[in-house]
Amino acid sequence: MKHLTSFIILSSLSFSAFALDLGLSASSLKVKLYKFAVSTSPLCTNLITVIDNGATPVDTQLLGGANLGSGTLANGTYPCVVLEMDDAIKYIPAANSTSGNCLTSAETTRTLCHNGDSSELVDGTVTSCVTGAVDKVAMYISTATSGSNGDGFNKPTSIGDTLHGSNLPSALVVAGDTSATMMVSTAGQLCDYNAAGCDGSAGGGGVVAGGCHLEGAAITFED
Repeated sequence: MKHLTSFIILSSLSFSAFALDLGLSASSLKVKLYKFAVSTSPLCTNLITVIDNGATPVDTQLLGGANLGSGTLANGTYPCVVLEMDDAIKYIPAANSTSGNCLTSAETTRTLCHNGDSSELVDGTVTSCVTGAVDKVAMYISTATSGSNGDGFNKPTSIGDTLHGSNLPSALVVAGDTSATMMVSTAGQLCDYNAAGCDGSAGGGGVVAGGCHLEGAAITFED
C-alpha cells in the first residue's frame, strides 16, 4: 500500500526575459480540500476516494511541503486524480510586480467557477456555479487531457480531449509500501493584470482591483 502524504513545489525557474508584470511565481497557494480521489481510467471513471475530510474542507497549503493528509491505495497505475475543493483559491506572489497589483504582502482570493459553469463531484452529483460565490467543485487532472485550456471541473470524455480536465503528464504509479508526493509548480504562472496578455487581458489602465492572476499550476507525482 502507498501513503499519500504531502505536496511540495517544484524547483523555481528564472523568467528574467519577461517584464516583472509577467512570469511571476507564487510563494503560497492554498485551497480548502474536501476529497482526494483517483481512477485507474484516464477518463476518471469509478473514482476511488483516498482522502475524505467530510463536510468541512481542510485549509491546505499546496506549496512548500505542507501535509495534505494520508490514506492507503492499492498497487496499480492511476492516470486520473481528482481534487474536490472549494473554488476559492488563495495565493501570494513571490515577488512584487512593476505595476503593483501583485504584492508579496497581499494574499489574493480568486473564485474559479462562474455563472453557467458546473462540476461533477466525486460522488457523481453536479454542482452549478455562481460567479463570486464559493462553490464546491472537483478538479480533474488526467493523462487523457491534452493541453491546459480545458474545463478542469469535468472529466475528459476521450483520450486527447482538449475541452475537459487538466493535463497530468504521467500517471500516479503505486508499487509497494512507499510514500508519494504530489508536486505542484506555479513557476511563471502569476501575472499583473496591468500587463498585456495577463489572463487574456489587453493590459493598461494602471492598478486595478483584484489584478494579480494565477493562470495555472503544473502537477506531477514523485516517489
